[in-house]
Amino acid sequence: MILRNLVANAVAAGARHVHVTAGASGASRTLVVEDDGVGPGSPDGYDGGSGLGLGLIGRLAGRFGGSVSLTARPDGGGARATLAIPWS
Repeated sequence: MILRNLVANAVAAGARHVHVTAGASGASRTLVVEDDGVGPGSPDGYDGGSGLGLGLIGRLAGRFGGSVSLTARPDGGGARATLAIPWS
């Protein structure tokens, strides 16, 4: 459900390409969803949703002791959503 919603957010923001990466570091597992959409905080930003999606994803991740963050991609060409969940 979390992955589906992160990808759906990227597509809704006008992304033509969505890249999903999974990783592990120590006792943590990460899932990164990057897109080439308008990006967070853009003056041309997507404003067609209720704004609840990322908050609900964060609450669901929190139930597992995890977190989710949304940032602009380092190259400025879209968004990067990172889900981190502890793993033992």
